[in-house]
Amino acid sequence: MAENVADEVRGFNLRTGLSIYYLIKTNNLDGIRSHLDPLTLHDRQLIVCQIFFDKTLLGFACELGFRDIVKYLLDECEADISERYFHNTWLSSLRVSVNKLDFSILTFLIRRGACAADTRETIQCADYVLKNEYFSLYIILSTYTNAVESMKDIPRLPILNYLVASENVKHTEFYFRASASGEIDSIKTLLPDCINPRVSNDSEENALCLAILNGKKNAEHCLLNYRVFHLKDYVRALELCGAKFIVFQSKFEKGFQCWRKALRIRTENFFGVSDKFEKLQTRLGFEFRSEAELDLLKGHDADIYIQALIVFIRLLSPSGEPLRDAFVIVSQHPVFHNDFYRTIKILAVFEEFPHLPHYGRVSSLRKALEYFGMFLHRHFYCDPSDMGELSHKLKRLINSMKKFKWDELLSCQKEFYRIVYIRLLKRVLLFLTALSKFEQPIHDMVNCKYISDIMTWHSNPYPTTLLHISLDKRADVSVISFIVDCSDDVSCKDNLGNTPLHIVLFRPTDDPDLLRLINLLTDAGGNIYATNILGVSPFVMLKDKGIIKSC
Repeated sequence: MAENVADEVRGFNLRTGLSIYYLIKTNNLDGIRSHLDPLTLHDRQLIVCQIFFDKTLLGFACELGFRDIVKYLLDECEADISERYFHNTWLSSLRVSVNKLDFSILTFLIRRGACAADTRETIQCADYVLKNEYFSLYIILSTYTNAVESMKDIPRLPILNYLVASENVKHTEFYFRASASGEIDSIKTLLPDCINPRVSNDSEENALCLAILNGKKNAEHCLLNYRVFHLKDYVRALELCGAKFIVFQSKFEKGFQCWRKALRIRTENFFGVSDKFEKLQTRLGFEFRSEAELDLLKGHDADIYIQALIVFIRLLSPSGEPLRDAFVIVSQHPVFHNDFYRTIKILAVFEEFPHLPHYGRVSSLRKALEYFGMFLHRHFYCDPSDMGELSHKLKRLINSMKKFKWDELLSCQKEFYRIVYIRLLKRVLLFLTALSKFEQPIHDMVNCKYISDIMTWHSNPYPTTLLHISLDKRADVSVISFIVDCSDDVSCKDNLGNTPLHIVLFRPTDDPDLLRLINLLTDAGGNIYATNILGVSPFVMLKDKGIIKSC
């Protein structure tokens, strides 16, 4: 008799539970109440703890996202919140809601003690969220923190400790994303315990920079109000972001807004504005003292890019990728296409960078010269059969070589400047050689004044002259003769003290042009007694070659 009663109860529970399953599927809370409310709490518990189609009723309601039904099952039927069975896997209702990213039910379960009920399952949920890079982790953390404060009898779950200890957790990435997207609650949750708030990413951007670059004012204020960053940090971030807006995004107005704000903060707080060295010590980027000085840059794109690079040089790591990338972008920018002076100055700074592993054994000097070679080819390549284009490009090239600018550059005693100057002279010689192939005399195609202007640059700090280059490179005699005609002093010396006659006499005795070139130079006033830094004169070299009488 007792067995029959037990079978009837089990059958009733099974039928009622199956009815509840289908009522959950249709989100019919009233129908569920009509079945369960007349029963005792114990009977309701027996019914809702059953498993149908490999799911608990609570887990099924969580899967479908029906919060009112979840609430009814927990509050009025006392369903087991820690029950772990779902689709033949040991998943709790909490994990189901995490998988579905249902924040409403996730929050509700946490407040009902789901975390405290099963610590291990909660940690597995956090691990799942982290591996899949879901922001729901922030909801778990912030909501659970609030819940624990109001539930003193529930032990605190060490999710924060788990975050710090786990080797697979990249919580700084979430911090950066929260700052970039303006997730204030997430930032507040992570700041106290999880991360070093001043940490930077691979682009040398900290959380404050990311907030500025993405226009998240609320994140800026949050980070500043938490006193994670000081005013000097804020100024540094504004100046760096202003430069990034200009160089990497070509957003001049946004860049200037950042710089103006930084300048106002610096001025109002009296730091980094009185002395250049103080600016460097405080790691601030530019040197402007007022917004009026800053506004003078407007309309001068080249100067703006140069200033942005100065900011990068002061604020970024000298061996880092962001600084190298900035230099490459700026050096190839159209604004510098016809501006040798600024482009060369940019690449000269590039020369000073230590080379990184992915560049192999290529030195920074060589890399800078490679970029200059590309610049030179891009802007001064022309069809050698087009006489008009050759003449035009030669004139442009010589006009780009201003003496007062090269006096300043070469005075720096940088190897890069010396090599670049020599390469420019070689490019001039290349144009003259191409023009000499035409039937028309070079004198008719090239104004001698252009050549004579650069031929006067033969004293310190200039390393050599066009005449020296033409003789050393064995240019055609007609080209050398033209250069000699344009020269005021054919006894000019290079940085080793050699005159053009020295260069000619380095040739072997059987050179067919040797005597012709000696006569050309001596007839033009070449001094055979001028000595180089070794004290050797052309006269001595002529005697050694046995051709002194031929002069």
